Amino acid sequence: MATTFNGSQLERGIQSLVWTLGNADNGQSIPAVRLADKTVQIAGTFGGATITLQGSNDDTNWETLNDADGVAIAKTASFLGLIRENPKSIRAISSGGTGTAVTVTVVAKQVT
Repeated sequence: MATTFNGSQLERGIQSLVWTLGNADNGQSIPAVRLADKTVQIAGTFGGATITLQGSNDDTNWETLNDADGVAIAKTASFLGLIRENPKSIRAISSGGTGTAVTVTVVAKQVT
């Protein structure tokens, strides 16, 4: 499965970013600096893959983002939690796996 991305406004001021990942996919980079209070949900068939949420301030060097407790958001099973950092851009990636079909959804408040 190739990566796909869908972004939409859920309601006034609330944005949803959704990546659908397969085996070893790099999700599309999305500008996110104006998105506050970000929550991520990772769910689906992992097939041995690790799903990682990354951030970058230069769109070249990517770092793993952390949850509210400072634990890396690099998961091999379903997860729901806050994103600690607020980088310029975010993306979801998958590494390895067989039959991976995972959806990563970020919901955030859009600030003006």
